[in-house]
Amino acid sequence: MTKKKILAILAVALVFFLVRPLSAEKISLKLSFNLNSYTDGDLAEWIGGLNTLWQDYNSAYPGSLSGQFLTPQYGSNFEVELRIPIFKGFAVNLAGSRISGTEEGTVTYIRDGGAQDETQYLLNDVSALNLKIGFSYRIAIPALPALHVFGNVGRHLLYIGYDVIENYEAIFRKFNQEFSFSYERENTFNSDAQGFYAGLGVEYDVVKYVAIVAEVEKIWSTVDGFKGSHLYQVFQEEALINEEDGKASLYYYESTRFDSPTYYPALTGHIDRPEDDNLQNLRQGELNFSRFSVKLGVRFKF
Repeated sequence: MTKKKILAILAVALVFFLVRPLSAEKISLKLSFNLNSYTDGDLAEWIGGLNTLWQDYNSAYPGSLSGQFLTPQYGSNFEVELRIPIFKGFAVNLAGSRISGTEEGTVTYIRDGGAQDETQYLLNDVSALNLKIGFSYRIAIPALPALHVFGNVGRHLLYIGYDVIENYEAIFRKFNQEFSFSYERENTFNSDAQGFYAGLGVEYDVVKYVAIVAEVEKIWSTVDGFKGSHLYQVFQEEALINEEDGKASLYYYESTRFDSPTYYPALTGHIDRPEDDNLQNLRQGELNFSRFSVKLGVRFKF
């Protein structure tokens, strides 16, 4: 037997001795605080493009521009997890949490010379129910009896609500007369998705039935197929001149505005699939919930 094979066998034996599965784990309940980091998606693209649109418009037709729109930040949240042992370190994990983010903003533009005033208000509200169903494997380290290492993997289920309110009003002045134009848009979308998650962590037994837990987790989940109610009303001189009321789908596309060759992203609802020569990259709108999380918590063992 070669020296390399002997060293390999000794290394495997050492790992087996130092790290071995638990033989009698109890059902446990974990409460954790999640520090989330979300990736950008269509919503961030649209909000950023809308701010750029107003800035470009102000450059093309100089005036006074104030305000901006912000992308909802989901931030941190709490999670509850039930771990049910099934066989020597292996367990079924069931977890749930809620996340939400709301942002509203107003942009006001006044053209030099007082020829026109424009105001746009936008509110985006996102809420999601996160459910996880998966398996975990937990191992003990005899050299440190109170310390355990575990890994998780499974399916990530999302149920999303996304609401949008957008109001726009413009006043034009010409020949000592004023003309007004405005619209109001309201959408309430819902969708769901199935993604994946994986994580690694450690837990330390403080007392017999209580442990503190630290872990990192990665989730892969992108949601599309949003559908919901749609109301769009257009007013001229405060008189209703056009109305759309019905069931809509959420679309993402890029379009040109105010005779500019630049294409700006849009994320909005339409009853019918939009068809226009100045649209490109038309597809279903997506919200990206993929993220990396650092989680700190407490586990109670029964």
